[in-house]
Amino acid sequence: MTPRTESCSTVAAELAKLNGQTGTLGDLATMALPNGAQVVLIPLGNACVAVTALRVAG
Repeated sequence: MTPRTESCSTVAAELAKLNGQTGTLGDLATMALPNGAQVVLIPLGNACVAVTALRVAG
């Protein structure tokens, strides 16, 4: 979990530069990054919390 002082739309735009695929989970923005990371962006006032999940193959 990473708190950011930017808005979620700004964070999403930054992640899109990494060739992320956008989506939604209810009202929340999501991003799937090329490295396999899944990010959910949760607005918190004027800021944003980015929750990241990684898949580990074993």
